[in-house]
Amino acid sequence: MNPLDSPASYAVDASGMFGHIERLGAELEIAWAAHGTSPAAGLPPASLTLAGMGGSASAADYFAALVSRSAAIPVSVVRDYHLPGHVGPGSLLAAVSYSGTTEEALACYSEALERGASTFAVTSGGDLAALARSHGQPLCQIGYVAPPRAALAHMLTPLLALAPLTGTSAFTTDDIRTAASTHRELVENTLGRTIPTGANPAKQAALAIGPDTVPVIFAAEHLTAAAQRGKNQFAENAKTLAVFEEIPESTHNTVVSLEAAAGTPQAAIAFDSPLLGPGNRRRIDLTERLYEERGFPFRRFTLSGRSLLADLWEATAVTDFVSCYLAVLRGIDPTPTPNLTRVRTQAAAEAV
Repeated sequence: MNPLDSPASYAVDASGMFGHIERLGAELEIAWAAHGTSPAAGLPPASLTLAGMGGSASAADYFAALVSRSAAIPVSVVRDYHLPGHVGPGSLLAAVSYSGTTEEALACYSEALERGASTFAVTSGGDLAALARSHGQPLCQIGYVAPPRAALAHMLTPLLALAPLTGTSAFTTDDIRTAASTHRELVENTLGRTIPTGANPAKQAALAIGPDTVPVIFAAEHLTAAAQRGKNQFAENAKTLAVFEEIPESTHNTVVSLEAAAGTPQAAIAFDSPLLGPGNRRRIDLTERLYEERGFPFRRFTLSGRSLLADLWEATAVTDFVSCYLAVLRGIDPTPTPNLTRVRTQAAAEAV
């Protein structure tokens, strides 16, 4: 029997990552009920900058992807120790750190305070929560216990509540329900563990990724945020290198890598949606054709297009499940990330 169709194979998931990824739709509704009203009220800022790293930064990416096209102000994401020069009085800095101890997010938050910018913190606690309280700044403290990458819904919903400050329409409970139900249907009917491999494209995609194969995730427009997170999911869940490529840019360079006769084997995953522009959908077609000619697997996941948020939640499910299925195939518990703990510990020690 295919190991992905054997319930015994999932004993390797000792820390319960499959439970987190299966519940993501439900958690979106729970998180919205808890954090759908933002404490960061006031006049619209001149700009909104979101600072974070890793799984927390994914929430920032998703928010930017959802509002940037219609926002009346610049919305940007920073993964670094320093803020852009324009951040200052009249700007809003939202620091997103699940642990509350991410040194890059803390550095940006402190820099924003020094420059006279308004701030908003999203965290489960730690130094970030303490810093926000000590300066009397708005804070959303979440209580969902999980690895940061599995807390996406709870990190995102406080940011969604900021949408009116950017000049875009407020997200509604109906918006959340649509995305949550779309995710739930996809898991229950297509991607979940009980769906056999013959009818499960996520299991098929995992099986197509050999031991020396690099997964390459292609996406355009709003779905680029999910592709970048997907790369991280392969690294953290399956402990394997992956790449994300943004269309149309990738059709101006990356596709040339397919010309090498002895190049690194690749297995592509592409996100498509009726909400994408026709030019980008054509570029996905062209990329698929090149992969087929090269003999590399190309798995195209066409999303429902019910909304931008629903698309993102579906794309999230795809790489969540593919990366976790790949972990199962390799006999790996998806949750532990000892190298991340080592880097954080050593970085903190060397900073003293």
